[in-house]
Amino acid sequence: MDNLKYHFVTKWHFDAPPDRVWSLIRDGETMPQWWPGVKRFEIIGHDKSLKIGQRINAAVQGLVGELAFTLEITEIENGKRLKMKVTGDLEGEGIWTLEEEGDGCRTIYQWDVSTSGWLMNALGIVFKPVLMWNHNRVMVKGYEAIKTKLILN
Repeated sequence: MDNLKYHFVTKWHFDAPPDRVWSLIRDGETMPQWWPGVKRFEIIGHDKSLKIGQRINAAVQGLVGELAFTLEITEIENGKRLKMKVTGDLEGEGIWTLEEEGDGCRTIYQWDVSTSGWLMNALGIVFKPVLMWNHNRVMVKGYEAIKTKLILN
């Protein structure tokens, strides 16, 4: 059975400058505490800074359990762009871009992945729209959480 491919583009606007939004991304290990659906985000090694080659063990809540994957940073432009290779239950890449927009920040998160597990591929044949809905639900909760964090900090 072939892996099912998914393409997501999430666009957000925040009433905060890009550097404030970037600070939340840079402090990713706290995400499970405030982003519903993010179950794990552990930067591997003693150096917790985001840099090329840095690896992160992550997991998100799926409909049939957790999806666990490793992110490896392949490109970074501090405060502006983060590109990651994804391996594990999901395979592919993600790109998070931040840019000034008026008095705030526009972010675009592009996620091009495929599912590697036989169960996700089997379920996806029938339930792909539901799996896509679940991804979007997690992202909406993330948007709301980031907005709240920006107001409180």
